Amino acid sequence: MNKILRNLAVFAAAIGFTVAASAIPVAGTSSGKFVNPVGPSGMVTSGVGTNNFHWGSGSPDNSLVFNGASFSGNTGSPFGMGSITYYNGAIASGSEANSVDFLINLVFTNPAGVSQSFQYLINIINSPNTDDPVASADTITFSTLPTQSFTVNGVTYTLALQVGSSGPNGFTTQNSFSVLENASATASLQGTLTTVPEPASLGLLGLGLAGLGLARRRKGKAAA
Repeated sequence: MNKILRNLAVFAAAIGFTVAASAIPVAGTSSGKFVNPVGPSGMVTSGVGTNNFHWGSGSPDNSLVFNGASFSGNTGSPFGMGSITYYNGAIASGSEANSVDFLINLVFTNPAGVSQSFQYLINIINSPNTDDPVASADTITFSTLPTQSFTVNGVTYTLALQVGSSGPNGFTTQNSFSVLENASATASLQGTLTTVPEPASLGLLGLGLAGLGLARRRKGKAAA
């Protein structure tokens, strides 16, 4: 029994080494733009199709600005993909945008030559301006951020996007941001790429389990 347990421990260590060794480096740059704004018939917008989207009639107006970034890391570990800054200006009722799609594009240098786009919905709550700054705060909310997949050279990658803020205690997921009048807030974007387990790892797992089963059968015959 002790020998089987020792073999199991060695096998588990080998599997752990294989999985750890299978992490794939990823690197590239991100860019983004805002498209498909939705609002009332009097909606006023500018910068649609760019990374600098404005809406509402007023001075100053409201805006969303995406700043792309270079990123690098490994599959299975999060990496930064840029930030979105929201400015809450003073706009006239009826000129607002209630939502806009955010289209982020990732150009990879590793895996080389890969370009992928992912689209997410941003909902906007434009609160009426009052003497109460808190009640006048506007809110942007990122809708549920689905994971999306793509395949390169037979390897399937899945991207999960998170929105939040970075601080001394690490990254905090936060999909909703309230901003006071004439103030701004910045949301950080973070991505994690995972891959389907490599066939070699799955084969090793199968061989290990088969070996353990054979060892148990031999031990059973010897005891009989």
